[in-house]
Amino acid sequence: MLHTLQSLNEAERTGSVAETVAGFAALSIGLETAGLRRFADGYSRRARAAAAAGDNPPDIAFAALVALVLHAGRADWSVARTAGVEAADLYKDLGADGRWQQTMATLVHADLAREGPPRSSPFHAELDAAADIRTSAQIRVWSLWAHLLTAMRGAERPDTDQLNALIALLDHPKLNEADRLGALSIAALAQLRCSDREGARATVARALDLAERRPPAAWHVASALDALTVAAALTDPGTPVAIQRLQRARTIAARLARTLPVARPTLHFAKAMHDSAQGKAGRARLQFARSRAVSLQNAQTRSADLLHATLSALEISPELWPDEQKR
Repeated sequence: MLHTLQSLNEAERTGSVAETVAGFAALSIGLETAGLRRFADGYSRRARAAAAAGDNPPDIAFAALVALVLHAGRADWSVARTAGVEAADLYKDLGADGRWQQTMATLVHADLAREGPPRSSPFHAELDAAADIRTSAQIRVWSLWAHLLTAMRGAERPDTDQLNALIALLDHPKLNEADRLGALSIAALAQLRCSDREGARATVARALDLAERRPPAAWHVASALDALTVAAALTDPGTPVAIQRLQRARTIAARLARTLPVARPTLHFAKAMHDSAQGKAGRARLQFARSRAVSLQNAQTRSADLLHATLSALEISPELWPDEQKR
């Protein structure tokens, strides 16, 4: 953050609007991550005001893109979507394909986190249609992640071609660690659903190790942590190994949820799964109820829907998770 402030001071001294907008936007995300929401809002507004005053479409689009990220992490879907559509439209008009794809992928993941039945985001087909050899590893991972998670929420068998494509990207050198964690988490559950229990076991271990080494701070990872929690529980259900994995998943979710409201249903879900695996049925019911309540408050898809679909697909008795017996 110190480097950002130094760059911002230099930008203001030289009158560079683009660098000023970038500095204000970076500060807004940094402050949000630190839990300083009021200051994050202030710098986000300053980024958008500076961009509007400069009347330069790339700056206006970038400030809107960052506002999309900021508000998605808060589960403030209306503001996030409006900002995202504004950014996508501007980038499309500018012919800035990379930024357009980044914005569309972020809108896809905002839809993935929102309340509703398992379905593809209306932005997803457009994003896939535009993909070509130049599409970055990040965007390919985000798209495959969304396809696989949408299918698994609907109790469908994951597409093996999509799963294999995701696995092939796990070690891509240009993939950041947050997206690598997301890819590993989704791949683990998809492997389990495709009856590759050994592969899922190894992928769960790798995901947990990465998350502990490089704790995630990106809002979109919450949906992947739901998948990781389910895979951690059901790879070896009812065993001490599963309990230990769930404790680790719970700790990872707690760190993310400290500053990101979008991750709070994930935290209560992880607590419920951990409590239930230990035979603490009453506490598990309470945490499932809290996860549901926060999901409704945030207008988010329930984390437990993924559990229910996976239990059904694997023909595992839902009695292990008492709050999910009857629906």
